Amino acid sequence: MQSKAIHDPLTKTYNRSYFNEYFEKELHRCARSAQPIGIIFSDIDRFKSLNDTYGHQFGDLVLQRVAKVASESTRRSDIFCRYGGEEFVIMVNNPSENGIHELAERLRKLIENEVIEFEGKRVPVTASLGAVVGIPPRDMTGFGERLIAEADEAMYNSKENGRNQVHVRSIISQEDNELQKLVKRSRFSRWLVTKKIFDIPTISKALLKCPQQETQTKIGELAVNEKLLTSNQVTEILEAQQKNGQRFGEIAIQRQLLTREQVAYLLAIQIEPPIVLGKTLISLEMLQSAETAELVKLYLSEFKASTAPMEERRSEFANS
Repeated sequence: MQSKAIHDPLTKTYNRSYFNEYFEKELHRCARSAQPIGIIFSDIDRFKSLNDTYGHQFGDLVLQRVAKVASESTRRSDIFCRYGGEEFVIMVNNPSENGIHELAERLRKLIENEVIEFEGKRVPVTASLGAVVGIPPRDMTGFGERLIAEADEAMYNSKENGRNQVHVRSIISQEDNELQKLVKRSRFSRWLVTKKIFDIPTISKALLKCPQQETQTKIGELAVNEKLLTSNQVTEILEAQQKNGQRFGEIAIQRQLLTREQVAYLLAIQIEPPIVLGKTLISLEMLQSAETAELVKLYLSEFKASTAPMEERRSEFANS
């Protein structure tokens, strides 16, 4: 009964009710960790004409085949749902603007290349897609609705410009965009690529196998563990956060308690704990236990050194 309540009976994908519930949870999670969230809307082109020409049974087959192709090509961390009628939606976990565009374009091509036949003859089926990426603020009032509206409008741009194409929008501020680039460069997976331990396709496959964290360690707790802040400083930031609703990292930077690089490093290990990725690499037999432990240790030491306060770095240089 629970499964029926959250799945579409025709396509066996998640339904709109499940999407709405999960979307709300993801918005709150992304707001807490300053992570981007992405939405892709997909609408089958001229679906009414397909129904009128070939019948509703064929229309149902088209919906099932498109849903199968799309759901099989999305990542485990993304959520694919039937939104209603011939419209599908994908909630994309931690996307970049380029990344969400590549995913949407890949889906468009897969749908276009899918062979769907009626009485032994192939019937061309295409879809128009629209995508958006954004980072929820601490005060999320109206943000979810805006994200949906932007993705929907981007999809209709694809329709109006000739169908069977992709349009992407970003509502990430310039400041947040720069921080996200720093976070990406600070992640353990990216460090492994820069050290030429793995290439991007290989590490990407490993990331897909990483278990999803049910709860993330709070950034203040990470800052104390990494000895970047004291407990009193964390309390000071949290008290300010209660008053002005800003993100933890924003307040820490404004008060000159952390640099942008330090905030990026903390967000990177919050989003992608190096130990979790390390255990995944071991389980996939891509690294040995001892080698993994050494790489994690080296990664942490390098980033802690590069994000240390300027006074501390000067002191270490003077004493070396």
